[in-house]
Amino acid sequence: MKKQQNTFLAMLDLLNVKHTNDFSNRFFNEHPHKHNLYGLSKMLSDYGISNAATRIEEKESDLANIELPFVAQVGGDFVVVYKVISPTPNLSKREGGPPLSGELEGAVHFLRNGQKLSIPVSQFIQSWSGVILLAETSPESCEPDYREHRIKDLLNTVQLSILAIAVALVSLQSYNEQFKFGEWLQTAG
Repeated sequence: MKKQQNTFLAMLDLLNVKHTNDFSNRFFNEHPHKHNLYGLSKMLSDYGISNAATRIEEKESDLANIELPFVAQVGGDFVVVYKVISPTPNLSKREGGPPLSGELEGAVHFLRNGQKLSIPVSQFIQSWSGVILLAETSPESCEPDYREHRIKDLLNTVQLSILAIAVALVSLQSYNEQFKFGEWLQTAG
């Protein structure tokens, strides 16, 4: 996941929806409801992604049964949950030694502002409001005008590559001229 990636882009990436980062990021940043569930739902719908918000009442028992990834309201923020490791209280009977750190507790792995975070299930349940946004893609799920945006991105990449090559050639030429001038000074002196 990219640094400072927003919730919307994180969902697009995890759902493997065709999109360009420039357009999708701009689409998110210009959306008037980007920081609420209605806005996230609307943006996903605009990309052809079916979605529904709900409140989970039995958070502790239902968490492991929710289809991943999903958006969850944690504190005053939205995070994208991409992995849930259920608590396993009977690991003391496991062969091969003591349980690994955190195995007894379970863990919830999620993305928040471009960072991968993991906290114990009990801590997540305590800070989670129970509100989630589920999303389901279809073969038609895609960024609006994706093909045009992708071509524009490719052209920008080509332009930047040409510019970088031109700067390198000019620098190399300048170095070559200085080297020749230095040789001339040595032979003239």
